[in-house]
Amino acid sequence: LYEGAIRRVVHRLEGATHLQASPSADDLPWSWQPRAIHLAPMPFDHQVRLADDVRSRIAQDPLLTLDPFELLTPTNLDHWQNLTSKIDLLFLSQDEMASAPTRLDPLPVLHQLLGRRLGLIFYKQGSRGGIAVRTPSDRLAWTARASQVRDVTGAGDAFAAGVLAGLLQKQALERALEWGVVSASFAIQDQGARGLLEADPEAARGRLHDWFGS
Repeated sequence: LYEGAIRRVVHRLEGATHLQASPSADDLPWSWQPRAIHLAPMPFDHQVRLADDVRSRIAQDPLLTLDPFELLTPTNLDHWQNLTSKIDLLFLSQDEMASAPTRLDPLPVLHQLLGRRLGLIFYKQGSRGGIAVRTPSDRLAWTARASQVRDVTGAGDAFAAGVLAGLLQKQALERALEWGVVSASFAIQDQGARGLLEADPEAARGRLHDWFGS
């Protein structure tokens, strides 16, 4: 549910709570040794616990990334800093900024989240694209692209998947962002997950070449 520019989650009373529907470390196979784990939006304290549990359970110390759930406000910045100290990459949307001035000028807050472990923030700005921020002086903007737009649900998740795939394939940050843009473009070109399900590597490579060159 959107109230102005702010996204809120409304739960059905007859269903499980968000916490009950969230995975725990016990759901991870002991033999599982992934190179990266992306934490989906979950209750804030649960994301903190899960990040700690993942670090202690998986020996090879995977790249840990996060899609947040709780809105970022001036009063909970210290709680956010505790969480972001446990992850490597943050995919943060303008929808998660509670303050309108902060949404328009996010860099001062983003700089306060960087450090300790967190080394890169992807600040997503919907159809405008976004900014990848590593340090106050090191940032890279990207522009969203689309062949057509029918349903933007899942665009952020698809973008994150494309970026992570690029980074894990040792692509430069600029190229990984292009992978994310192409991935998101399939998500929004049809209703629901249909666009992603109908995509294939050849179509993705073609779009990547047409939009960004080889």
